[in-house]
Amino acid sequence: MDITTTTDFSRLFESSINFISDISSWNFSSGNDFKYMYNNFSNFDQDIRDWDISSGTDCSIMLSNGWEENPWQNDFKGEY
Repeated sequence: MDITTTTDFSRLFESSINFISDISSWNFSSGNDFKYMYNNFSNFDQDIRDWDISSGTDCSIMLSNGWEENPWQNDFKGEY
């Protein structure tokens, strides 16, 4: 999937359950809106440490309500 020109990823995976696709190589570098992206998701265990979300202007509540279940959460480098 080519998402290299997408800018709005808000609510992309909100309330997802048992998401098991490998999205570690997706290119999020053009994104600026990530709010609520993973809000209320369940059973997400993908390694997204290398995502570049440095162009993000709104990452509010991106990783809430379920993020603590992700084994990679302490290594996430997607700070903006």
